[in-house]
Amino acid sequence: LTVHPTRLYSTMFSFLSEYWNYYMVDSVLRRYNVGSMNLWGWKGCSVFWQIDRNFVCRTGKIMEYRIVNDEEGIPVDIKRVKGEDGGYPHVMFYHAMKGQNFLFRQCLFGEHLLNFCSESETIHLVEAEKTAIICTLGNPNKIFMATGGLQNLRTEVMEPLRVRKLIA
Repeated sequence: LTVHPTRLYSTMFSFLSEYWNYYMVDSVLRRYNVGSMNLWGWKGCSVFWQIDRNFVCRTGKIMEYRIVNDEEGIPVDIKRVKGEDGGYPHVMFYHAMKGQNFLFRQCLFGEHLLNFCSESETIHLVEAEKTAIICTLGNPNKIFMATGGLQNLRTEVMEPLRVRKLIA
């Protein structure tokens, strides 16, 4: 398995670069350590690395996206790919592909950014990794983190934000 810098092969990078400066998109994706890869015929997948506040990589959430165009062919949205049957999402966790014993403990997407801001700085919490990236592009001086799903609104995942001012 090969994971590339996001600007190579990434559907998400291609879409975001339609709306924001190429270098700004590259900078935000690097800040969040978002990579890209092709997997099992899924093209241009984004790899959202979950790196905790101690800079330990917990896993990578791999998701395939497709660009949605309007009637004139202008890109207007980016959506997760669902399978041919209409319901199977193209989502995989990097650690699961290794086939080894692995203690899977998710953390917040963007948690490592806590190391680069003061404890008094407000943290903005969203559900999806894609939302955190887009919000950061629109508000580059704010810190956005993502739970990666409602199932991660648990005490052990949210603990690093215990002493922080939070907007969710």
